[in-house]
Amino acid sequence: MNMKNPASLLGNMSAAGLLLGLIFSTIGVGYIRFGRKQDRFSLFMAGLGLTIYPWFITNAWLLALIGVALMAVPLVV
Repeated sequence: MNMKNPASLLGNMSAAGLLLGLIFSTIGVGYIRFGRKQDRFSLFMAGLGLTIYPWFITNAWLLALIGVALMAVPLVV
């Protein structure tokens, strides 16, 4: 870990990627809470995916595309 450059802790994330990750993770937490309350497994799993995937995706467009797809999963399943 390079401590001389604190921005290196963010990896390759842009400001848009960080903002999208925050937005989709927040929506994911809401999906998790609502899925547990309503006992809907697909909603819970979509929420789990929404909270975890931003850690691994750095491209903002791909982050948005996957986030919208994961948000739509409970509507289809």
